[in-house]
Amino acid sequence: MAEKTCKRCGQPNTTDGEYCCDQCATLAAREQRALARRMDEFYNPEKARRERLQRRRLADALSEVFVQGIPYTDD
Repeated sequence: MAEKTCKRCGQPNTTDGEYCCDQCATLAAREQRALARRMDEFYNPEKARRERLQRRRLADALSEVFVQGIPYTDD
């Protein structure tokens, strides 16, 4: 039987999964989410634009809260 290797880094894989460690599994999941987001942006640009605007507004609101020291509650 051939030795299994990690799908991400190529190191010997002694686990039952596809990746050799939690770090590789986490990074691979992050890469998959980024790819899915890019594909969604390509096929649905208007939805992607709205989501970017929403994220930017939330980031602006949070930065304003941190600057002013106002307690922030998400309604």
